[in-house]
Amino acid sequence: MKKIIILVFLIGIGMSFGIRKAHATVGGPTYVYSLKYNPADASLYYTEQSEGGRGCLPILKKISLVSLEVSDVISCNQSEGLSLSDVFTEINAVTKGFKDLTQISLAQNNIRIELTNPQTKKIPNDNYVINTLFTAQVYQNDTLIGEFPVSGCSADQTFLFGGYAFTSLNKKIALLLSTKGNCFEGGYIYESLHIINANVKDKSFVANYLKSEVPLVESSATLSPIYLENTKPNQEPIKNTPSNIIPTNNERNLNTSEIVIALIALIFLILGVVLGYAINRKK
Repeated sequence: MKKIIILVFLIGIGMSFGIRKAHATVGGPTYVYSLKYNPADASLYYTEQSEGGRGCLPILKKISLVSLEVSDVISCNQSEGLSLSDVFTEINAVTKGFKDLTQISLAQNNIRIELTNPQTKKIPNDNYVINTLFTAQVYQNDTLIGEFPVSGCSADQTFLFGGYAFTSLNKKIALLLSTKGNCFEGGYIYESLHIINANVKDKSFVANYLKSEVPLVESSATLSPIYLENTKPNQEPIKNTPSNIIPTNNERNLNTSEIVIALIALIFLILGVVLGYAINRKK
């Protein structure tokens, strides 16, 4: 009976590791590209491609220029079962007739960006840095015109901003941030969009390409922020509580896989005991 129990248990463990291999996720970069404006609903549409987590195909998202609410137009779930070609066909059908955003020179529009208020999150009782949260403050002609949180790893990493203008609007721009988003697995490029109220006076810069599924390229139009070194970062470890550490999709998926593995192992152990007992009774 013991041999049967051990055999069933080993089979269960083998299946568990197979499931873990199939479902465990790895990190990867996230790119934002194909920026288009739809005047009908005053929204910026863009394609987001994440090469980590579930490994979704490109998805279509939009930002309302009125409420700044971000929502999915074609989500990861909706693209499941489709080929890459089918997904791009769907995206092109939705955005047909929308106006491409054109890249502008941030410096020529007197825009600068500062990073302040660094808050470093570490694993408790360890020096491993989870990430560092900054506040990006956007200035035009020394007037603060916007601010938003930025997640990175350290102040000395590369933060690259690109500015994009709406062809029919002169009072708003889209800022695209391209930087290493966190410190896990050495960190991956994470790109994000932010709508800022700004006076666009110079749209003369013309890039040789539209933003595609690659990191933002540094040029005379892009801008790296100024880091205020006199702002002392918070180096105290932050307790691992739901209020201040929100797991990433990768972490959630890994935790779920571990739970599934434990449950499967327990089920096979119980089956082994029951099967062994039944065989022993027949004997």
